[in-house]
Amino acid sequence: MSFRAAQDRVLAAFAGVENGDHADDIAEHLTAFIHHGLTEARASLVAEYEFLIQSTRRPDLARVSRAWRQALRIQIGHVASRLGSDDPETDSGIILAVIAGLEIDHLSTPLDPSTTQAIRTALRRTITKLGLHGKATRE
Repeated sequence: MSFRAAQDRVLAAFAGVENGDHADDIAEHLTAFIHHGLTEARASLVAEYEFLIQSTRRPDLARVSRAWRQALRIQIGHVASRLGSDDPETDSGIILAVIAGLEIDHLSTPLDPSTTQAIRTALRRTITKLGLHGKATRE
């Protein structure tokens, strides 16, 4: 997997997020992204994490990994800002960390509906706490 493809995979999760979306809508986009990565794009997701692990052992890869993560943080920070973040840089890091944690936590287990719902709930809570929407719940 190329770095651009991996970056595009992450940014695609935010492609459908609109200004004023509710936490449920944003969480649904991100849940679909994680579900896709853990199922249909599993080989690419594993390759991403293998690259990250290799970058801990190789300085040349570490530089590329840092640059890739920084580019993602900047782009996701723009989305967070558009969605009302008062600290887009920090919030983009939190979002990426939560996504990575949920992917890693579920990489070795099959997804079932209750697991997908737990992922959705964690994402909704994160989005709500960060205030990345106009409203916490649907009216």
